[in-house]
Amino acid sequence: MQSQCRLSSERLAVFCLEMGMLVRSGVDLSAALNALGADAASSLERDLYQSIHQQMEAGASFSEALAAAGAFPDTLVWMIQLGVESGDLSLILDSMYDYYTREAELEKEIKNACVYPLIMLAIMTAVLFLVVYKVLPVFNGVFLQMGISSPAWLVLLMEIFHVVVSLLIILCVLLGAGLLIVGFESKMGGRQLLTSWIKRVFIRSKINKWSDIGRFYSIMELCVRCGLPMEKAFTFMLQLITHPQLQEKVKQCQIEYSQGKSISDCVDEMQLLTHAESCLLHLGEQSGEAAMVYRRISDTYMKKAEEKINETVNLLEPLLVGLMCFMAGSILIALMLPLMNAMLVIGGA
Repeated sequence: MQSQCRLSSERLAVFCLEMGMLVRSGVDLSAALNALGADAASSLERDLYQSIHQQMEAGASFSEALAAAGAFPDTLVWMIQLGVESGDLSLILDSMYDYYTREAELEKEIKNACVYPLIMLAIMTAVLFLVVYKVLPVFNGVFLQMGISSPAWLVLLMEIFHVVVSLLIILCVLLGAGLLIVGFESKMGGRQLLTSWIKRVFIRSKINKWSDIGRFYSIMELCVRCGLPMEKAFTFMLQLITHPQLQEKVKQCQIEYSQGKSISDCVDEMQLLTHAESCLLHLGEQSGEAAMVYRRISDTYMKKAEEKINETVNLLEPLLVGLMCFMAGSILIALMLPLMNAMLVIGGA
């Protein structure tokens, strides 16, 4: 039975952490699921854990029950299956906790980066709405009382600003409706909807590229630390990576590894690392500290992605403020020119 509850990265991290602690303490999986269900944050999650427990009671394995629930990504299901088969389930769960924690942090950065410009856009729209629909009628009334006819260029400019403000209002309404839908669906798995849409929009951006590189080395770290087969790891990576250029490089890396090359040589030929990072990678493999090196490289590129997000937000703020000031200033200047001309005429008379 497919669950309607799709867990976010944050909830997946909590699930991995709690299950890891229970498994490490010797609690069997069925009892662990009952404990999670008793402490579930919502009724949907409680029903989810009960459904998984019922699947296991019917004879399904832990990974099969997770897959049948439909609330967990294939990534996690596959890793848990390998953990059960290898007897290192607690280690796998701890590693996946680290992975989903980093994913949750990145998703939070992406969402914050989108919400802030939307707020600025709403403020800009409100200010321009007041200027166009409240201030302009007052000036038009003054013009009529003074017997001044508005010049043709001013009338055209006002019409243009009316259209711009109308479009901004429609845009804000649509974006607001989208956010309400995402908020409504958050209990049904909609928390990742906005993030996944943003990722598709910026699929070729540096933000997406650096975050995908971070994911690649994060998975490499998981596989090395847990002793998982690299052949399956490459297939797993291709499901997570969305940047087209990086996808091609991972496929080439997979081919070269199947031909007998070492992991460090294959990764080095992807030409994604600096010279210092490449040297560190080879030293890590020779010293048996490859997992630590992969973790450090992953953290570096995840941080780069977050810095790029903050840089984009910091760039959008002055742009939006400048645009608002330009439009509002243009309207006011256009209104003041006829008044100044009229005052000069009256003064001359």
